[in-house]
Amino acid sequence: MEEHLFSNIKPSELVFVFDFIPDVQFWIKDTQSVFQWVNKTFLDNYDLKELSDLVGKTDFDLSPFYIAEQFARDDQDVLLGKVVENRIELVSSLDQTINWCITNKRPITSSSHQIIGTLGITRKLSNQQNPEIPIARLSEIVKYIHENIHQPISIARMADLMHCSISTLERTFKKLLQASPMEFTRKIKMQYACKALISTNSLISELAFSLGYADESHFIREFKKLMKITPFQYRKQYLNLSQK
Repeated sequence: MEEHLFSNIKPSELVFVFDFIPDVQFWIKDTQSVFQWVNKTFLDNYDLKELSDLVGKTDFDLSPFYIAEQFARDDQDVLLGKVVENRIELVSSLDQTINWCITNKRPITSSSHQIIGTLGITRKLSNQQNPEIPIARLSEIVKYIHENIHQPISIARMADLMHCSISTLERTFKKLLQASPMEFTRKIKMQYACKALISTNSLISELAFSLGYADESHFIREFKKLMKITPFQYRKQYLNLSQK
């Protein structure tokens, strides 16, 4: 492409191309994680009709607090210069369905090389689109975790579901999900914990026991390691936010 042609393409002419790519959500946010532009597939995923229904909002206006907060933390990493490339993750829709998606995020820089926002895309995966990724078997493992979330999870059972050895299971998870099977399990457990902290009055000790932890202190350490704050602080933060 000739340089003068590329330099004269308007950014708006490029981003609107994403309206014609099926199953791909595309978004642009400013440094405060406020949406500035999204494509039609993104709007459809949240049952929104017009771009004006979304511009000026954040993930906290679209998703439960415990999910939106994870997106916000991700944005902060990208604003520091981190690039997310081909990360496989589970993404929910407005109707609560869960899909395996592959996500890419990167910072937006100005002509003076200052980071002024973020942009990202995520698209659904299927066995047909990506035969090298065992989506069906990964889904069986996720189902097993959810069905046994209130008790200890067996890594040997995960390997059985994947039809492989434990060492192969570990390598597969590290390669595809950037986490070990048990790290992935803890993330799902913490999603349950976050939801319970903001939707119930359960004691921290009761919540720890319900998620298969032998004691409260172990649960608190795991929660703080992932969420960067304690369960009590998380609950208090949400209550303060909801009262504003």
